[in-house]
Amino acid sequence: MKLADLDEFDQVTSSIVSFEEMLRGWLAEIHGTKKAKSQVPLYEKLFEVLDSFKKWTVFEWDDKSAEVYEALVKQRLGVKTMDLKIAAIAIRNDATLLSRNLKDFVRVPGLVVEDWLS
Repeated sequence: MKLADLDEFDQVTSSIVSFEEMLRGWLAEIHGTKKAKSQVPLYEKLFEVLDSFKKWTVFEWDDKSAEVYEALVKQRLGVKTMDLKIAAIAIRNDATLLSRNLKDFVRVPGLVVEDWLS
């Protein structure tokens, strides 16, 4: 599914941490591509990410999210840092997290997670 495909839904919500992950990924791709013309489609994808996130509701990383995150870290769940931050934001906002990564997210207590792509 492409980001543009999400426009068909009435409301799309994401997190600032998800934006950070996508931004880091596209910036690494651009940085690793030395030829200027080869960077054009990469910048187009980066712009698509920016454009999509401007249309969506984006949950922020705030004090409450950080508190939830720190409590989860203490539980030593074996979930990667960025995934745990995304989970903390979802829990803090009483949101259902949609992800194909159920293997890790189901280990987070209090998180409601579903996979709509399978």
